[in-house]
Amino acid sequence: MAEEEGDADGGVAVSGADARADDYIGEPGSAMDGEELRKLVFNKWGKMYDTRIHQRRDQFNKLGLYLQIMWKYVGQKSFPMTEAQYTEQLDAVAELLTEWGAQDTVRAAIPASTKFPKMDTTGANAVMIPLNVEAEEAE
Repeated sequence: MAEEEGDADGGVAVSGADARADDYIGEPGSAMDGEELRKLVFNKWGKMYDTRIHQRRDQFNKLGLYLQIMWKYVGQKSFPMTEAQYTEQLDAVAELLTEWGAQDTVRAAIPASTKFPKMDTTGANAVMIPLNVEAEEAE
């Protein structure tokens, strides 16, 4: 078992060669794949939540892009995809994040998030991660 130590950010660092494959996060600037995105989501929230790219306008009517971590997850009775479809979805989202240069933003934002994707009495609440990509650039 890997020895775990607290790091400066209050997270847990797994030492050297003993690091599990599930703890792998890509090097800054490297391409992200669906498997890495799945691990980031699963390691943070403990479930394989669906991810989507979402665009919406801010208070100044400027169109922005966000990564949404949805409240539905693999294994939930109402989850609309098979595990293979979920994997394809994550691959597509990760490919777009890499194409837009937003993969490092996501690598930092998911572990740092204090929000939780959930469905409750106030409705469905996705975790929204701003991508700092102009919507026009993404077309």
